[in-house]
Amino acid sequence: KDWQSKASRETATDVVYLALASVPDRLTRIVIEAAAVAVLGLATSASVDSQPLVQTLMLALLAFVLADLGKYVIHRASHSLPVLWRFHLAHHQPSRLSALNALRLHPVNMAYNAAIDTVPLVLFGVSPAIAAVVAALRATVGVVQHANLDLEAGRQWLVNAPSYHRTHHDVDVGAANHNFASTLLVWDRLFGTLSRAPAPTVVGVAPTSHRLPVGYVGQTLYPWCGDRLDTSCVLA
Repeated sequence: KDWQSKASRETATDVVYLALASVPDRLTRIVIEAAAVAVLGLATSASVDSQPLVQTLMLALLAFVLADLGKYVIHRASHSLPVLWRFHLAHHQPSRLSALNALRLHPVNMAYNAAIDTVPLVLFGVSPAIAAVVAALRATVGVVQHANLDLEAGRQWLVNAPSYHRTHHDVDVGAANHNFASTLLVWDRLFGTLSRAPAPTVVGVAPTSHRLPVGYVGQTLYPWCGDRLDTSCVLA
């Protein structure tokens, strides 16, 4: 299919994102969550290990749902507010989707996503071990969303699957302003942004709408430098 991934400069950039941003981000989250939960336990004289398993799982589920709603809100805002779109643009730059694209996030975009994911887990005192499982499930869904898998829209009613998310990457802005859910489709259903349109044949961002560099360094600097290609802003 014409949306299938091919070896390209885009793939090389995705690998750099994986090495320099995604892996350090995951490790940092684990450390922060573990430290925050430990401090919270000391402050409240409570031990996470003393919670009944059912209570722990319910709190983890609640934290996940709240974080998923927060991710929907910030994702939708990232497509409507120019100040956020500049940080989110790199994620939509690839002209072909693959599992690696899920990891293509500007460090600032990654930071506010991490904050939304982490704060509910910390506030509810979810143990680092359970938090790691939640993070792994969330990351798996993100990778599958961008993968070259024939999971037709309409057959998935709970989780945002590839067919839905591919529409979100449509080069046509009107079509792309749908299916913002990070994981749960309930938010798109609830707020009227769900689309069951056929998978687009062209994905990415129209080149006439920006001058985003292809390389990692240039994309990282772009939100602050914009379209200025001068000596004050080296674009890779």
